[in-house]
Amino acid sequence: MPIFKGFDDCYTTLYRQTPMNLFRKKPGQPLKQGKLISIDSFDPDERKIHAIFLAQTAAENDLSVEHIELQPPVLDDSNLNPRAAAIFFAIEQVKQANLIREALTLNDIVIVEGYVITNAGYCGAYFSDHFERVDFFKWVDNLSFTIFNMPRTNLNIIISPENATKKANPVSESFKELAKLAPNTKIIEYVSGKNARLETRNKIWELVRRIALQTNIVKTK
Repeated sequence: MPIFKGFDDCYTTLYRQTPMNLFRKKPGQPLKQGKLISIDSFDPDERKIHAIFLAQTAAENDLSVEHIELQPPVLDDSNLNPRAAAIFFAIEQVKQANLIREALTLNDIVIVEGYVITNAGYCGAYFSDHFERVDFFKWVDNLSFTIFNMPRTNLNIIISPENATKKANPVSESFKELAKLAPNTKIIEYVSGKNARLETRNKIWELVRRIALQTNIVKTK
């Protein structure tokens, strides 16, 4: 029995297109090589909220930023081989590769949702065997960054929402394993309390701030 009822049910719910280029650098300004930040969560709503939070925080720190949300294709076959599904998703992602490259030349920070880490995490949930899943993660990395030559991320952030701490599921386990193996990948564990989202927002910004400091695009106080 498949983990999800179908890729249609899973991914149509996960990806809601919301343009977020309010902070984009205006054309005509000097080109630069921005930092590419991928953000994801086991909970798509949390991912969206914190992607917007990150864009706002970056702008508050005088950084030009663009937020791109990628939409993968809707696949109706729930029994589709995970590698075949990953190829479909990667093809849709690579169609936006030039958009991402352009954004990186115009902005200090480019935040992308639904990128390679998403592909690996969700499709990887279909593998129950640890070694098969690890092999799949490596395969997706090679497919995306070597074969399709997509821009490689400087940082991948995975947010663990509250419900992930209550009961483990194949998706959360896949992402947690991915966070341990993928380069430049950090997982933000859920924190309880009324200020949980604020604390998560601050943790995410601290990770991004360190990346930005490497190229002196964030002013030190």
